[in-house]
Amino acid sequence: MRINKAFIPLETKEQSVKRKMFLSGFTLLEIMITVAIIGILVALAVPSYWGVLERSRQREAVVNLGLLRGAQERYALEKGGVYTNTFNDLDAEDPSTNARFFTYTVGTVGTAVATATRRITSGAVNPGYCAYTINISNISNLTLAPQASPCRRPPDP
Repeated sequence: MRINKAFIPLETKEQSVKRKMFLSGFTLLEIMITVAIIGILVALAVPSYWGVLERSRQREAVVNLGLLRGAQERYALEKGGVYTNTFNDLDAEDPSTNARFFTYTVGTVGTAVATATRRITSGAVNPGYCAYTINISNISNLTLAPQASPCRRPPDP
């Protein structure tokens, strides 16, 4: 018995619809909604990212200021309570030589033992923060002093 293959359907109507839906891809509306959702998530995440990035840079400064305060205290113990204002007198080297984001100074003015000043470059990745200083005193108090008011206040160290 011979079967005529011309009358056998290759796929049912339901299978044909499923295949067409699978091959058609995404609609423009689906793509636009996806792009909008991604844009909203990025808009929420980027400011938080900049804050975390700036805090990590501040940690570098806080660690170096702690080392400078310790060196100043050791110098003061040797010299009878007098602090120095040069790195040459300390048993620590100037951290500004290897630091990318801060410059450091030591001093005896007031109660500040060491100061870190944020470097701002013209091509900075994070231009929202202006220059600011972090001071450490001989009783290990950290103070943050922004230098310009129209800029974003940096996070506290």
